[in-house]
Amino acid sequence: MKKRSLLKILFLCPVFILGAAAMNSGFAQTPQTPADCKTGCTSNDVQIRRAYLVDSATQQPLTGNVACSGSVKVKLALELTTNTPRVGVVVYANVKNFTGGVIGSTLVTKKECFSTTLNQPTNRVVFSGAFSWPCGMPIVLTNVFLGWGTGNTDFCQSNAAFRCPGTPSKCYSQPDGQYITIEIPMAKNTSRSRCPDAVGGNRATFNLTALNGEVSNNAPNATVSWFSNSALSSSIGTPGAYNTVSTTVYAKVANSGDSTVYSTATVTLTVLAGPVLSISNPTPVCAPATVSITASAVTTGSTLPAGTRLSYWTSADTSTSLTSPGALGTGTYYIKANSSSDPSCEDIRGVTVTVHAKPTLSITNPSAVCAPSTVALNNAAVTTGSTLPSGTTLTYWTDAAATSSSYTTPAAAVDGTYYIRAQTNTTPACSDIRSVIATVRPTPVLLITAPGAVCAPSKVNLTASTVTAGSTLPAGTTLSYWTDAAATNTLSTPGAATSGTYYIKAALGSNPTCADVEPVTVTVSNRPNAPALCAVEPSMCGPATGTLTVTSPSGGPYQYSIDNGQHWQKEASFTNIAPASNPSILVRDSSTGCVAATGTSCSQASPCATTTRNAVSATREEARSLPVLVPVPDELSVQVFPNPFRNTVNFLFTAPVSGKVSLEIFDNTGRQIAAVSYGEVTAGTRRVLQYTPRQKLRSLQLYRLRIGSLMVSGKMIQGD
Repeated sequence: MKKRSLLKILFLCPVFILGAAAMNSGFAQTPQTPADCKTGCTSNDVQIRRAYLVDSATQQPLTGNVACSGSVKVKLALELTTNTPRVGVVVYANVKNFTGGVIGSTLVTKKECFSTTLNQPTNRVVFSGAFSWPCGMPIVLTNVFLGWGTGNTDFCQSNAAFRCPGTPSKCYSQPDGQYITIEIPMAKNTSRSRCPDAVGGNRATFNLTALNGEVSNNAPNATVSWFSNSALSSSIGTPGAYNTVSTTVYAKVANSGDSTVYSTATVTLTVLAGPVLSISNPTPVCAPATVSITASAVTTGSTLPAGTRLSYWTSADTSTSLTSPGALGTGTYYIKANSSSDPSCEDIRGVTVTVHAKPTLSITNPSAVCAPSTVALNNAAVTTGSTLPSGTTLTYWTDAAATSSSYTTPAAAVDGTYYIRAQTNTTPACSDIRSVIATVRPTPVLLITAPGAVCAPSKVNLTASTVTAGSTLPAGTTLSYWTDAAATNTLSTPGAATSGTYYIKAALGSNPTCADVEPVTVTVSNRPNAPALCAVEPSMCGPATGTLTVTSPSGGPYQYSIDNGQHWQKEASFTNIAPASNPSILVRDSSTGCVAATGTSCSQASPCATTTRNAVSATREEARSLPVLVPVPDELSVQVFPNPFRNTVNFLFTAPVSGKVSLEIFDNTGRQIAAVSYGEVTAGTRRVLQYTPRQKLRSLQLYRLRIGSLMVSGKMIQGD
């Protein structure tokens, strides 16, 4: 039995030329089948070019997209051709099951006369009656009979009932065993979209095999083959992994029993334009600032199709989302770009966030010191407790913005407020600036003017302002008086001091107390005793005037007065004293200026012996011959003269110890301006040092003289 295929995808089916059998119009008055007609079909004028199913309601051809479950109501459509234009044709045929390529039972018999004008290359007719078609069942037309009339009038006369042809020869009768394939909606057009295999690429791998069921409507008797062209001549070798750009491929859905029975599905493959992220790591910042990876600058340069959504994650597998991508600390995070397409294409890229640790200074102001000492701002104790990341450097400034010239002597800062900047070596540099207070308290500078010597029983008032006149005593300075240089033993009566060396301490503030301790010498000289006199009185036989001679004290520094201190003389004898004048003699120690408390009158004198003159002379001479002894002093003291000075100043001292001699000079801020070495000296040596400044300061200066381990300090003024 010979089979003929009607449908091959997108190609016209083979043409079946229908022969006409002679109709026997007189066979029956109301013929129902071709058997009722007298025929001798010899004409092949009208032919069936195509048979297919249409929707029973819309009469549109059924496609693979028809919703078919079990069975569906359909109609049969034919496409006819004719060599001679005519009107009307009658068609008779049986629709039979063709499962397995074997003609089976009849589903329905279709017969109808169509008043259709046949004057086109193909002329479509649709049987009016619908029938139930089991979804996916292959079907064929058998026992086909076509008849037509003569002339240009309507053969059917607008009546659809079956009728015999106009003449017995105006017909076609299909030979037994032959069939015409009816196209069924076995192939279903579809499409697939995939993301590119490589981000930013235009090729993707499609599994076409996975579409077999879809393009065949899951027909149980279908075999699917894949082709890259509509002519079905270029087969796809690996349909399960077909790598391509966006294109159209074709599925040949053939009957498993008869490969000539097939339909073609058009499948559109689209390689989606997925997002392509271009990441610029955000600029590092300093803590406590954070970084936003949602800023547009991070993804500038990316290719993001319309509708692309960005999300933010803690890991490359995007298992944990970031809750605050706009405020991140140091770390590596991940941005995922998802397109709005179906399927959604994505790109995942890492982004590095750098938040540099910022130094945090904790400042402890250094302890106050006294001038001329200075403060070390770079002492580690000043910044103890600070948080200083590795690579942090400390610099010192005089302004809070740390923009002026840096402070170059932080190890020897004078009184004031400074600023320490802690700055990392990162980019950007992170810094913290804090103030630090250097307290250098002024040290009082005593200038002692030794009080004038007094004569006993008088005492000296060390609290008199003249004693410390010219001193530099800042506000708040207190003066105290002591019996020792260490100022540990107080002088209980500084307003009534007796002879000796005392110490005045000028102190300011506390913690620390800034002080200057300077010695002051008090001289309370003893008054000479009332003089002892001998007298040579005037007599009748002797001199007419008298003579008074001081027998003690005599010699050395003593002077004598007979006119109550108006005039003084070194000679111990007063002559030419008028009789009965009874003068009184005073004695004065010229080295101290002290005068005996009382004088001795002539009436208290004893007669002078003849040897008195010689005795007095001997005493004076003996006193002048006594050696002057200079004992080694217990402590170091110095006389500075002239003070104030103009060009050169002298330092006079007697060395209490042997050792090296040095002199240091400071200005009134405590800054050292000179240091001079004068060699060595032997204990008991009296020396004068000379110092000539290189330049005039015209201000108060401090000196510090050292001999061995001993030291004495004071002040001096250079004037014009």
